[in-house]
Amino acid sequence: MLELGVIEKSHGAWSSPVLLVKKSSGEYRFCFDGRMLNSVTKPDRYPLPRVDRILNMLSEARFISSIDLRSAFWQIPLDEASKERTGFAIPGRGMFRFRVMPFGLCNAAQTQQRLMDAVFGPELEPHVFSYLDDIIVVSKTFSEHVHLLKSVLTRLKDANLTVNLEKCEFFKRSLKYLGYVIDGNGLRTDPGKVSAMLNFPRPTTTTEVKRFIGMCSWYRRFIHNFSTLVAPINDLLKGRRKKQSIQWTPEAESAFVKIKQALISAPILRSPDFTKPFTIQCDASNKSNRP
Repeated sequence: MLELGVIEKSHGAWSSPVLLVKKSSGEYRFCFDGRMLNSVTKPDRYPLPRVDRILNMLSEARFISSIDLRSAFWQIPLDEASKERTGFAIPGRGMFRFRVMPFGLCNAAQTQQRLMDAVFGPELEPHVFSYLDDIIVVSKTFSEHVHLLKSVLTRLKDANLTVNLEKCEFFKRSLKYLGYVIDGNGLRTDPGKVSAMLNFPRPTTTTEVKRFIGMCSWYRRFIHNFSTLVAPINDLLKGRRKKQSIQWTPEAESAFVKIKQALISAPILRSPDFTKPFTIQCDASNKSNRP
């Protein structure tokens, strides 16, 4: 069922399909198939936050809270001109259009991020960060954390944004965020995601090779000499097209095993403490993990 106020009756001529996408919870997400509309939409170049920048600023995470917005895209209203372009038909029920921003629009993520940046701004850094509708609050002390949460919730209330309490976590010592586990000791890999990588079968096509490299690249910061290590697998893509079969080599097999072993023994990473002296040792590689 759609939430009240998400859609309304329409008599417009523009009509696009809608999709029901199953979520990990077993529920379905009602998505607007905006491929036709997206093809004639001017792209919004508003930048999304760099994940590595956020992670590098979470070194003081003694107390951690994550705040999730309820159906975040649906909390952003559309203007009248935009509503007419989101029409869709339901057999036997007639035409409808969205009153709020649906999933499936090419500029939806940028619009969501612009809203979050406007709500929080840079004033709360380095304690509050938002990546789309995922908000994280970190602090050294309990009292500071309480103050930060009050400030965050006040700003969300002033912006008429609703929080999904079922998906929020407060005052945690360890928390999963953006595919990583964050705690007072530093940054660790998510066991669930590592398990998926360890169980990944040997690739047989170029598409499967790219999928495996893409998965492992997410944790490349934990794997020493990652570009050099993955090079034999990357070489399988040279001169080959999408979905084309590959010839698995002994060198690729060795790299395949070593990468999985490195994921199992991945270290805990910490941001540097600039109050203490330290030495930086730099190195470079002539290997790339890109085909």
